[in-house]
Amino acid sequence: MEKYKYIFGPIPSRRLGMSLGVDLVPYKVCMYDCVFCEVGKTLKTVNIRKEYIKKEDILGELERFLGNFSGQIDHITLTGSGETTLNIKLGEIIKEIKEKFTYPVAVLTHSGNITDPHVRLELSYADVVCPSLDAATQEVFEKVNRPYHGVKIDEIIVGLREFREIFKGTMFLEVLLVQGINDSEGELEKIGEAARYINPDSIHINTVDRPGSYPEAKPLLPEQLEFARSILSKYHPNVRVLSRSYKHLEKPQFSSEEELINELMNIIKRRPMTVLDIVTSTGSDYFEISNLVKKLQQENLLEEVKLNGNKFYKIPSKV
Repeated sequence: MEKYKYIFGPIPSRRLGMSLGVDLVPYKVCMYDCVFCEVGKTLKTVNIRKEYIKKEDILGELERFLGNFSGQIDHITLTGSGETTLNIKLGEIIKEIKEKFTYPVAVLTHSGNITDPHVRLELSYADVVCPSLDAATQEVFEKVNRPYHGVKIDEIIVGLREFREIFKGTMFLEVLLVQGINDSEGELEKIGEAARYINPDSIHINTVDRPGSYPEAKPLLPEQLEFARSILSKYHPNVRVLSRSYKHLEKPQFSSEEELINELMNIIKRRPMTVLDIVTSTGSDYFEISNLVKKLQQENLLEEVKLNGNKFYKIPSKV
């Protein structure tokens, strides 16, 4: 089985079903250093758009993958290890994927580039766009997202509204809440006002559910998430709190344990995962994956991190 550099999954997504992830930029090429980021710390924020990964390399790998894959895919999702919109070929990549394949294209973005009219036009080629709005005041924005210097949240909110006006697809506005940072009633009211102005199809409230970059990133409790939902629901008719859901993925045929390990490590390097996450993503037997994870821990290739009573596995920084 071929090892892929830019393609990962499919993995279960709480809003996109079985999502085939595609990286458009290298690890942590990003405008933000979000306190909650599950991928890792951004050592140096950037705001330069360029072809970080060649369009031909991405599309070639995607074509090879889909030529050999027979399982379930609900969306091809441009996301992954950094900020997708920093790849200046974003629009061309979206259009060529839609020309060559039948899967709908989704794009995840932290919204920092939405102030650029070229980015708004490129994003409009997608079927689904999931922009983030984790704050509505500059002070809280800088605490939770730690953006590149000079990025203004007021301008981002205006950019999101202007994007909504030209976008014919589905727009899910994600609000990721961190306890004690952006979850105050006052900030939630401001986010609600901004969301009403932006007018997405729905608002998705999320919280920290995987180990983040910084220890101060704490998840909201269920009752706190419900409070946030009640506040935002005053401003938009379609607000929901995301929860984990899993879909069965047809089991791929791994010809060896080495191939299974390669696939497992390729997925986990993007995000920490539970044993059940891995089972769903690979289509493998639960006990097989459980034993394999233990083996990889003993070999110091994986480490366990606990959050909210769940055991997540990640690649140690030294590996």
